[in-house]
Parts: sequence; C-alpha cells; structure tokens
Amino acid sequence: MGRCYPAHQINCKQIMKNSIGSLAVLAALAAPAFAVPAEPGPMLPASFSNQEVSFYGNSSLQTDFDFNGDSVRDFYVYGNSGYGVRFGSDLGAEYYATGLTFGQEFGHADIDGSGTYTLIDAGDSGYYGFAFDIGGDTHYGWALFVVDTDNELVTVQSGGWQSAPFATATVGAGAIPEPSAAGALVGAGALMSAVALRRRRRSS
Repeated sequence: MGRCYPAHQINCKQIMKNSIGSLAVLAALAAPAFAVPAEPGPMLPASFSNQEVSFYGNSSLQTDFDFNGDSVRDFYVYGNSGYGVRFGSDLGAEYYATGLTFGQEFGHADIDGSGTYTLIDAGDSGYYGFAFDIGGDTHYGWALFVVDTDNELVTVQSGGWQSAPFATATVGAGAIPEPSAAGALVGAGALMSAVALRRRRRSS
C-alpha cells in the first residue's frame, strides 16, 4: 500500500480501507469450497453393500465405487501384489480419512491429504472416510473395509454419506441394515402389532 499525504489524508485512508476490505472478500472467495462448514443433514446409505474385490492373479485390477448412485466414481480400490489393497478418493487421491471409529463425526479437518493413496492389509480392516463431489459441492462418506488374511480379497461391507454439502458425516450412520437385523426388526414389529390387537379384542 502507498503512503497517505496530509493534503489527501481523509480520502486516502478511506481508499486504503476499501482496498483492504476488497482483498478480504477475494481471499474468502478463493478459499476451497470443502472448507466451508455447514449444518449436517440426513445420512444416506451408499449404493454399494457387501461388494467383494478379488485380486487373485490380477493385482492391478481396479474397482470403482459410487456413494450416491449417480454413476460417477467417488473412490476406487486396487491391489498391491499380495501386500494389501490401495484406495483413493476421486476428488483427489489424498482426500481420505483413516483410523475412524463407529459413531465418529468426520469432515475436512480429518482428511489426510499427505499422500496419493493409502495401503491397508488384513490388520487394518475398519472404517475409512472419503471426500467426494456432487455438482461441484463436497460431500463426505464412510466405508467399512474388510481385508482377508492373505491380502488378496477386500470386501467393502457397507457405507453411508452425508446428504448436506460441506457438512460432517457420522461413521456407521446411513448403513442399510443386514438382512438378519432387518428381519428381526420386522418380526418384532409384527409381534408388537399382534399383542396390541389381542389386547384390544380382550377389552372390547
């Protein structure tokens, strides 16, 4: 910035103030979209469930995964010659979160960003998070990876994603219940309905 000389001090200071304000606005507009906080919305189930990826005899095989079912790849999994499996986010290979636990909320602050991919083996089976894009907005989703003991087969058991852009996702939320669990819920509901009907008949 230039100096303000006495003859023009008032106007000069006002111009400098306006210039600083304009620079602040430009800096805010230039910030990455995924860094903007937002109110969380409903967690939705991922479009994949219990999907196996086998690397036996083909360690270079790559399988794509889509959280929201829009036929756009959100993350991918590929082999590493018997030493485990690699994965990355399609928003940028480093946009993933590791070491997540059930019930944990995660978002931009938890994204690793330190490399181009991560390597997991049977001992690292667990929850992983991803940043992905929908129409130019960043969303977050989680997936449960289970790698077999010889590191040649991975099962992406379940997943869920945050419906609100830029908002944190909750690990484990949005998952489709297992068939046994869903059956138990239906059975419990039917039993409660039958008991209620029997009570009404007795009271009438």
